[in-house]
Amino acid sequence: MYKKVIYLLVVLLAAAGSISAQGDVKKNMNPVTTRWFVSGGVNGSAALNGSAVNELNAKIAGGLWFNKIIGARVTVNAGNNWLKGGYNAFTMGAGVDLLANLMKHYADEDSRFRLSGVVGIHFGYYSFPDDFPNQKHVGTVAGNFGLQAAWKLTEKLEFYVEPGVKLMPKYWETDGEDDPFTAGTLTLGVTYNF
Repeated sequence: MYKKVIYLLVVLLAAAGSISAQGDVKKNMNPVTTRWFVSGGVNGSAALNGSAVNELNAKIAGGLWFNKIIGARVTVNAGNNWLKGGYNAFTMGAGVDLLANLMKHYADEDSRFRLSGVVGIHFGYYSFPDDFPNQKHVGTVAGNFGLQAAWKLTEKLEFYVEPGVKLMPKYWETDGEDDPFTAGTLTLGVTYNF
């Protein structure tokens, strides 16, 4: 009889441990875990199609991870644009990006590294000097695509590197060229997660 009671207690303790572990797994697998964040950094771009246009901006963003896979952010930036011939322009803009966690199935959320795909649309404004009388103020729309690699520094703070590509119609006078402006971009910054 005592052996049966001991066996029963061992089985019950093992079952309780198993149920508790399954509860922890289900809690970690919860797909609806929203998380707000803000970020700031430096963004640079260089033309890839030989038009010799370079840009350097300060960039801030705020966003939300809707779950462990999909997020969105709103960005604003301001900086300087350098054109061929020694001209420059003040630039500022805003955009909306969709984020996709590419590491969801390969690393848990406690991982120190995260890789995300980024796709979005950006609205830009350029204020040119008087040398460009027909283009003193120009508005643009661009599509952007990239990857964001982020490393956790602390529980709330991350450092990120985001290389990408920006595509848009040219916004300055050219000699009848109608090819799109294509630029390689790179953003370095930090993210604070709430």
